[in-house]
Amino acid sequence: MTLLVMPTLNCNLRCAYCSWRYKGYEPVEYQEDPEKMALWAVKVAQETGHREVVLHGGEPLLWPIQKLEKFMETATRFGYRIGVQTNATLITNKHIELFKRYNVGVGVSIDGDPEIGTSRGFWRPDGESLFDHDVNKYVVRRVMTNLEKMAKAGVQIGVIIVLSKINASPEKVEKLAGFIKWLKSIGVANGRLNPAFNSPYELSWKELVDTYKELYYKIRDLGVFYTPYADFAKGLMGNRDVTCWYAGCGFWDTHVWTVLPNGKLTACDRVMWLGMYPLREVRNTLTAIQARTYALLQTELRNSLNGHLHRGGCPVESPDGDWRRASRFWRAWDELFEWYAEELKAVAPHLVLTNRYPDKLEYVQKIDSGCMWDLYNGGFRCP
Repeated sequence: MTLLVMPTLNCNLRCAYCSWRYKGYEPVEYQEDPEKMALWAVKVAQETGHREVVLHGGEPLLWPIQKLEKFMETATRFGYRIGVQTNATLITNKHIELFKRYNVGVGVSIDGDPEIGTSRGFWRPDGESLFDHDVNKYVVRRVMTNLEKMAKAGVQIGVIIVLSKINASPEKVEKLAGFIKWLKSIGVANGRLNPAFNSPYELSWKELVDTYKELYYKIRDLGVFYTPYADFAKGLMGNRDVTCWYAGCGFWDTHVWTVLPNGKLTACDRVMWLGMYPLREVRNTLTAIQARTYALLQTELRNSLNGHLHRGGCPVESPDGDWRRASRFWRAWDELFEWYAEELKAVAPHLVLTNRYPDKLEYVQKIDSGCMWDLYNGGFRCP
């Protein structure tokens, strides 16, 4: 589980697919007291078992650097690791020094080089760029420069790349693979490839299948570690430790906890993109129930090949915003788990994988109860 801490929900960019811009949300004011924010986060972490707190937003680096340092000093004093998820446009040498001092893991949102990565920048909800495209290209170049600086300084870096029609259409996959090679060349070897959703730039589930497959074959020998490929392998080998997309999130019981600037506790940032703020109780243990997963496996996913592995995907991606339904991409996840099973079997034909397990509900119940999958003989070994 992840604990996000949001000192602000504001951002200095207006990215093409950002769902915040389509909902007319009311930004929460900045939290002016970083020590108070850190103590709120520590309290939640202590009661939930989190070991890392991730500054998120909005854009967390809109917080003045003095406030960032006070937050980091307070949280690390209690023994917690610090992460930051940022668009990286505001990073200076002082930020890099701060990241090094507190051993901060930095996640950077970037969608490609200046030719294909312009989805990060300044866009209107109707799909028109707010400024000349050269401005958006400048944004990307600045982020790439800051990535190089951080990598050279030895900062821990991962990236989030959002796949959309802007950077991952068939004619652009080669360019995107080249960008991932560039990231590897500067020392950035891990990240996430997330699908854009609820925007004019969303790929269809069939396009998404083709994009993930083609990109995989272009980068698989680079020695890089990207989800969802890593999650396909984990799920097929019976490992429950997968990204939240495939972990059986509901809506009121997401696997991500978020501390807002006003101290309130809510669910993941994607839920907030819908303009909804379901408040959580720290003592809530609903994540163990998997109610949405159980319902979907008996209804919408009843004939799914691998519904027990993707569990319906992210509820916020559901058609018409109905979180009770499976993700609009569930058919893509179905096909991709099946495809990746063939990739694994090609190099390790002796393994018994979990795809197409006959009783999907039983599989979820057993794996969630702590049973271990036997990769060599099939079936479960339960405590």
